[in-house]
Amino acid sequence: MSPGQSATIAGEHFVIKFIEVISDGRCPKGAICIWPGEANCLTEITTRPEPIYLKVLSQPGTSKTSKTSFANYKITFDLQPYPEVSKATDKKDYHLRLVISKKPSPNHLKFPDVADG
Repeated sequence: MSPGQSATIAGEHFVIKFIEVISDGRCPKGAICIWPGEANCLTEITTRPEPIYLKVLSQPGTSKTSKTSFANYKITFDLQPYPEVSKATDKKDYHLRLVISKKPSPNHLKFPDVADG
């Protein structure tokens, strides 16, 4: 997704919108850094009938993907492009890749039968 775009989970009341990259302090390719840094993206999440929530997704500089959760959902994300020493990235050129999955509810967990002994 590019900044300003939204995605919906089919069959769910879940919409996530990529608002903007707040900061990208990941250690650029070709640089020597003492800290890997991180990137922060602002998203807007709507779950009906609940209100709208703002959530910051933070991705450490050394990771390909990062994970977080929101309500009953697991969110895996990756901000691209990764910064490079000799190349500036305009905020409109960022893309946020998302994989969103619903966590299993406790009611759907199956436990083995325990025999009386």
